[in-house]
Amino acid sequence: MAGRASRNVAQAFDGAVLAYKTGKLADAEQLCQRIISADCSHFEANHVLAVVQAASGKHELALASFDRALALRPDHADVLSNRGNILLALNRVDEALASFDRALVVRPDHADALSNRGNALERLSRFDEALASYDRAIALRPGYAEAHNNRGQVLKDMSRYDEALASYDRALAVRPDLAKPSWPSRRRCCKSRCPTGRC
Repeated sequence: MAGRASRNVAQAFDGAVLAYKTGKLADAEQLCQRIISADCSHFEANHVLAVVQAASGKHELALASFDRALALRPDHADVLSNRGNILLALNRVDEALASFDRALVVRPDHADALSNRGNALERLSRFDEALASYDRAIALRPGYAEAHNNRGQVLKDMSRYDEALASYDRALAVRPDLAKPSWPSRRRCCKSRCPTGRC
């Protein structure tokens, strides 16, 4: 009997992951909740539920789900980093930074946590620290387009226009398929404000 229940939970979890990957967020959320109802200590279901809720814009619910996952595994770097992103979305920037820092204590080479930490520092106008975080993320993952883009934004904020343009260009060269609508406009804005006229 226990073996069948375990198989059912495993199938439900696989179904939840597949639903999430195919954009069926409501189905993924329902399956995760069903698993958690049967076994509240199912770490993966709590984590995936939080990710699904975050993707659905249910930030407060996602935060609660990330916290439940962390109660089960307090030192899980991915959960800590994802939790920090939700805190950023809720404009709780200092708490987000603390969550990213905790993730980096657990796993200092966590490129996503480093880049996310840079986002929090940028929001706090701590540009030099943000730049250092993006640079560390890029050193770990040279093809990290989002980190190159965010680095460009910080450099633009620091009026370092030539470097900002180079970062934007690297982001687009690495992942042109991820080009956000804001990238060309940031590049144009940066170019128009470049005091050298060489941008």
